[in-house]
Amino acid sequence: MKTFFTDAEFNALFNYRGLRGITDIEPFEGWRRMKEPGRLVKGFPHLSLNPAYVLRGFHRLDSAGGNGIVFAMRKGSRWPDWQSMRSKTAVVYFTQPPEAVPDLMQVIEGECTPETYLSASLFCRDIQELGAYWHGAGWSDHTLLFEAPERVIKDMKEQKARRRRLSKEERDWIREQTGENWIWAENNGYWRLLEKMPTDLRPCVRMNRYSVTVTFFTHAQLVLP
Repeated sequence: MKTFFTDAEFNALFNYRGLRGITDIEPFEGWRRMKEPGRLVKGFPHLSLNPAYVLRGFHRLDSAGGNGIVFAMRKGSRWPDWQSMRSKTAVVYFTQPPEAVPDLMQVIEGECTPETYLSASLFCRDIQELGAYWHGAGWSDHTLLFEAPERVIKDMKEQKARRRRLSKEERDWIREQTGENWIWAENNGYWRLLEKMPTDLRPCVRMNRYSVTVTFFTHAQLVLP
């Protein structure tokens, strides 16, 4: 069974009003405790936090940006010493304490509905990005797509006409360079598609008796190596 989500249906899955202040807004340098990162769960009506656990986290901010780390611990447990969480492979990154739940999504609960699974997929990304700023940001720089970007749609419409004007040798050369999936661009270059352009870009949850697959498409202007 496939369930697609429109723009309005997607936006109804979360509500961030009243969630300000989880991370420090005023300038500082170094690491600080987050203020009740578990409140982020309240922004997702289809999700809840296992009452036996609490979410805790640290927020780092410096001149290059910010990062955060959030983990789940039993209620009543003591805050870990942030010095013991320092990563052995990087200066600015920390690892979660050994007494924390290996994956905090294990304590996030919800019903077995398409709305819940899509909410969980989004929450997982949001909680990992909590406290991220500037160079530390990644997921928060993504924009969810419900249709192909306007420029791509325009180029695709012109694609057939442009291809007809090419010689067989030119078409064969481009195919060798890019594969079968390519689209002419306005600057007389071409888009290279890593996969065939989907016919429907709306967020989708596919469920069967054995598995659940959440699919959505985003656009980001990040330059990745």
